[in-house]
Amino acid sequence: MSLIVTPGHRDADVHEMVAHFDRIAAKYTDWEKISSEERFSRLKKAERDAILEQAELCIGDFAYAARNFFWITNKRGEDQLFTLWEAQWLILAKYYELKAKGVAQKIMLLKARQIGASVLIENMIAWRTMFFPNTEALVVSVVQSDASRLFAMMLHVYDHMPWWLKPQLASREEKDGLWFEHPDPDQRRLRPGINSRIHVQHSTQVSGVGMGKTLRAVHLSEYGKYLQRDFERIIESDLLHAIADNAEAFAFLESTGHGVGSYAHKLWLPS
Repeated sequence: MSLIVTPGHRDADVHEMVAHFDRIAAKYTDWEKISSEERFSRLKKAERDAILEQAELCIGDFAYAARNFFWITNKRGEDQLFTLWEAQWLILAKYYELKAKGVAQKIMLLKARQIGASVLIENMIAWRTMFFPNTEALVVSVVQSDASRLFAMMLHVYDHMPWWLKPQLASREEKDGLWFEHPDPDQRRLRPGINSRIHVQHSTQVSGVGMGKTLRAVHLSEYGKYLQRDFERIIESDLLHAIADNAEAFAFLESTGHGVGSYAHKLWLPS
């Protein structure tokens, strides 16, 4: 994992690289109108190679991608690059520990308030879908308003990515989710995108949560607040066989505590 650095500061070489490619974009009056293919064709080979190197670094280390490219809104309402707090590092360390064992990272997190767990996990969902192809991700919250808040958090990350690291985007509406694919259906066969997708739902939906999908990234937010019959259905019926059973899949169940005797409490207890 990467070393902790000063909050809100990119690595120096990345800072210069972002500025360099911003200057290239500023040279062209038609930059916002041309396709990503055309943009990359205007770069030198060394510049394209540098972009590929950055993509590989981001793929290999979430913390590297977060501190250099992922923007979040802090408690003062200001945008800043995402540098992990100590509690977030502990959660990420458990993720890496399980991944190193070659198993799916299924983590049930009973947390204190205000440790940044949701921010971390939503950024991990964004990372997993923006840098890894063919990834189906699912985010579930208590009610629609909370689901919308989490969706907006991931969209914020995407919108603030530098143009040269952004995957193509075919959908950005909450009802359809974020779909990283070529926006033109007629072009997908010849020039497809990465075909990764984030679905956002809430716990009270009648339709099965995540059913019919093989999921590689899952976040159930504040599960302790769900109606417990809904939470039991989501776990036992919807997600039990939906999460891919390999080291490239993760699922976080996170919540503050909400009493004893519930299905959530029983799930937390050692079997």
